Amino acid sequence: MKNAILSILTSILASSLIVLLTVVEGLWALHFEPVKSLLLFVAVALVGVAVVLFVFEVRYSLWALQLELEEAG
Repeated sequence: MKNAILSILTSILASSLIVLLTVVEGLWALHFEPVKSLLLFVAVALVGVAVVLFVFEVRYSLWALQLELEEAG
């Protein structure tokens, strides 16, 4: 669960950096398109990783619950 939350937080950080770079581009007429594209890719990939980690966590929890119910019953 901690890894999935860390992945989401890192994705939020990457998204925030995209916004910051866009503001800097507007203020000083710089071009950060390759960096922003990379950050976007990283942000989306980290959301995907978080989804997979959450799915594994839920499946593991359901498996543990099933074992507990089988032992009780």
